[in-house]
Amino acid sequence: MNFKSIFTVSFTILAVLLISGRSNSLTSVSSSLADFSYPENHWKDNFDNLNAELWRVYENFTWENNNSYMQSDNVEFKKGILGISMIKGNLKPDFFRGRSNSCGSLFTVPFKDNSGYDFKYGKYVVRMKAATGSGVVSSFFLFRWDPWQEVDVEFLGKDTTKIHLNVFFNEEGNNANEDPIILPLGYDAAADFHTYAIEWEKDHISWYVDGKCVWTKTTPAGKIPYKGMYLAMNVWNCTSSDWVGPLFTDEPKKRTAYYDWVEYFPSGSY
Repeated sequence: MNFKSIFTVSFTILAVLLISGRSNSLTSVSSSLADFSYPENHWKDNFDNLNAELWRVYENFTWENNNSYMQSDNVEFKKGILGISMIKGNLKPDFFRGRSNSCGSLFTVPFKDNSGYDFKYGKYVVRMKAATGSGVVSSFFLFRWDPWQEVDVEFLGKDTTKIHLNVFFNEEGNNANEDPIILPLGYDAAADFHTYAIEWEKDHISWYVDGKCVWTKTTPAGKIPYKGMYLAMNVWNCTSSDWVGPLFTDEPKKRTAYYDWVEYFPSGSY
């Protein structure tokens, strides 16, 4: 999520939720994941359904740079494929900013404590197909707040032949440092499924496309995220048109990214 004001001040989000009359809730569906135990162990989710032991879906939630509200209906499981959608103009505009678009998001649930920052060093792999449409962002990422630390794989719907990689490496009280890079893929990420991976270790972060390392970040101590994070995926409309472009005006109004599976390998197991 390449945006400098995410959760900028928690009061901003609270104001959006209260003024709009919308509340933040969690969709829970009973299911099972045979090889899942805890974040420290290897696991793979084939997205046959929503595994509530691993994932949570937010309802009526947003943040400052998101021009859409998270809706549970925008997260769908069909025939072993997860679809996450951004839909233009399907909501009543909110009072705070007039936002009428909806989006979808999947975050890991808290395991050890209520923070939810349970995932750390290891390799995170996804097989996915990006959404199209100017203004639309498709993502696979690790994230925490306070301090803001994050590792991103992102696709902009205005040009899905490029991949956007980013890392945020902040200490407490500083949320301004990021190190983005844009790389050509040599194909259209919205045309078919491909695998993308984040390898996060103490001394480096490497990104992989279809098993090939395309970028490695190695910096002095303190410049690589070192605290536990959420694992997440979302599709949303960013307010920064300089980055994502103006929101699309053509049909269809629903733009979807598709996720085939996600797999996690603990550090030292690959």
